[in-house]
Amino acid sequence: MTLLSIIMPVYNKEEYIDRAIQSIIGQNFKEWELIIVDDGSIDKSLSLCKKYENEKIKVISIENNGVSNARNIGLNMSCGDFVTFIDADDYVASDYLENLYQPQYDFIISGLSKVSKNSELIDTIKPLNNGVIKIDDICKNFYKEQMDTGIYGFVAGKCIRKSIITDNSISFDKSINLAEDYDFFLKIYNKLDSILFLDYSGYFYLIGTDNSAIGMSDKKIDFIKQIEIQNKTRTFLENHNSFGENEKNLY
Repeated sequence: MTLLSIIMPVYNKEEYIDRAIQSIIGQNFKEWELIIVDDGSIDKSLSLCKKYENEKIKVISIENNGVSNARNIGLNMSCGDFVTFIDADDYVASDYLENLYQPQYDFIISGLSKVSKNSELIDTIKPLNNGVIKIDDICKNFYKEQMDTGIYGFVAGKCIRKSIITDNSISFDKSINLAEDYDFFLKIYNKLDSILFLDYSGYFYLIGTDNSAIGMSDKKIDFIKQIEIQNKTRTFLENHNSFGENEKNLY
C-alpha cells in the first residue's frame, strides 16, 4: 500500500546517491514509494539508482531539462495520497517519514539539519511555529521568517496532500532556476487553511555539494523571475492582511 510518494530528482550525484536511497530504505515507516528521476546524468548516478529498482523504487531516465521538470515528472507518476521531496545529495533519519506523515492534515512542515560532507552538523533550522496554525496567523511572521531562515521555500521537510497539487494544477515552473521550490510552495500556501508545524529536524541537507544553487553565478540568475516571486509573496500576504510596514521594508 502506497501512502506516501517520495520524489527524488538526480543529476550527477554518484558520490551521494547510495546514502540518500539507503536512508529511505531504512525508514521505520514502510508504506512509501520512491520515484527517482535521473535528469540526464553523465556520471554513474543512473546505474547506481538502477541497482535499487524494485516494486517500491521506480527509476526514470530523461534528457537533461532541469530539476523542476524532473520533479514535475515525479509528481505525475506518483501514486501516494501524500508527496514529499528528498534531494539526491541529502539524506534523512530513520524516523523522518513516520514524523512527517500526518494524514489528518493537508500540509506539514518540519525543520532541517544542515550538515557538511563529513556529516558534521553546521546548523539546525526549525519553524518558529509549533502545532496546527491557521494561515492568517502564519502570515503575520511569514516574510521575516522566510527571509531569515528560508524555511517556507525549502523543498526539504515538507509533506503535502497530493490532491492539493492535482486539484489546483500546481507544478514547478521550469523557467525558474533559483527559488523554484519557494515559488512552488507559494502556490500551495494560497490553497491552505492551516499548516501543521513539527519541532523536528530529521532531514539532513548537505552544504557545499556540486550543482548546488547556493553557489550559482549572478550571470545565471534571472532576476526578473526573482522579482516576480517576491511579488507573489506580496500578493499572498496582502490577501491575508499581513503586508505591513515591516513587510514593505523587507520587500
